[in-house]
Amino acid sequence: MPGVTCKYCGTPLEKTAGQVLPCPFCGTFQPVPTRDSDNKVALLDMANRLRLAGEYDASMRLYYEILQIFPNEPDAHWGLLLALYGVQYEQDASTGVPMPVAHRKRTDSFTADPSFQAVIRLAPPAYRRLYLAESLFLQKASYRPKYEKLHPTRRTIAAGVVHSVGLLRDGTVAARGDNRCGQIVIGKWRNIVSVAAGNRHTVGLTKDGKVIAIGQKANGECNVNGWTDVVAIAAGGYNTAAIRINGTAVAIGNNLYGQCNVESWHDLIAISVGAWHIVGLQEDGRVMTAGGSDPRLADVSQWSDITAVSAGFNHTVGLKTNGTVVATGDLNHGKCKVSGWTDIIAVAAGAWHTVGLRRDGTVVAVGDNAKGQCAVKHWRDIVAIAAGAHHTLGLRKNGTVIATGENAAGQCEVAGWTDIRLPD
Repeated sequence: MPGVTCKYCGTPLEKTAGQVLPCPFCGTFQPVPTRDSDNKVALLDMANRLRLAGEYDASMRLYYEILQIFPNEPDAHWGLLLALYGVQYEQDASTGVPMPVAHRKRTDSFTADPSFQAVIRLAPPAYRRLYLAESLFLQKASYRPKYEKLHPTRRTIAAGVVHSVGLLRDGTVAARGDNRCGQIVIGKWRNIVSVAAGNRHTVGLTKDGKVIAIGQKANGECNVNGWTDVVAIAAGGYNTAAIRINGTAVAIGNNLYGQCNVESWHDLIAISVGAWHIVGLQEDGRVMTAGGSDPRLADVSQWSDITAVSAGFNHTVGLKTNGTVVATGDLNHGKCKVSGWTDIIAVAAGAWHTVGLRRDGTVVAVGDNAKGQCAVKHWRDIVAIAAGAHHTLGLRKNGTVIATGENAAGQCEVAGWTDIRLPD
């Protein structure tokens, strides 16, 4: 049978089942998962390792998968809770004693979380006392963002208003569609790790944290030459935005509605640019917004547990950690009718449509379909999505790209693209 490691610090534990064991490093006492299934033990250990490596979102997805197979496993609920808060035990610099640190979301009550309630409901009495005791200790965990372990989304496909962009595995870039402003003349780009597309401009993030941009310059949206230490980029409308390695944001371009006023944002892990507004996702699952002509775009203050965001022409979409989706803004065309979506792992907001990627590689879409931009129900094996004004892109797991919707400028002629880089 597979061995297990400490769920708090990763130290190997004795290969004994059904016992409460002390960890020789961090000193925590913890139940070892019952070995009614080798598969369960192995999956839990894999999820714990991902979490301890700082891959919190990836570990949460795996914990959710485990709970679909073993819904009554308290250790999976507990791991999900630890991932949500980014809990790890680290040696205190002054005392050398391992202490809990929370690298992610903090609330007033650790024990009020639904995952904790599930643990208490499902755990045997002896284990229940153990979880309760540990929760009191974790309540006192210090909060320290861990930017070096954050991996903001790096886009490998992007859709502008009338052009499409794809990042190849060798760091070069392909583009199709409208070129009136030179937005697809990117043959000399090298060492790119992420791409973004705005109205008529294209943005690339280099592996050394610098940003390059070509295309329309009327609003200054391509004035990014001085940006450094960037870990994520976004483009939309007449703006370009980025997240720096310290979790702060920078934005440039049209500022008619104050959409570039993002200097005070912090602890960011994702950013998205719409036509007239910019949306940022904080490490604690909360959403920030700037700009926009529709006051409903600011209705994100009550959103929580968000793991991804996307800004459209006049609406904002958020993906929750449980795979459901929320949306706000202009309600025309039905682009915000996403309340019934489940098991979603990625979202993309176009001008008047919204697209969601399911865990099984299928795609759903709502909103305006006049150009066929929502005709995605037959797509399979998709690993990433992008939505433009009137077209939609999907990246298959074999590195090819599929497109649907308006093709007036050839923006959907991507069938010849191969070896597109898969998302991290």
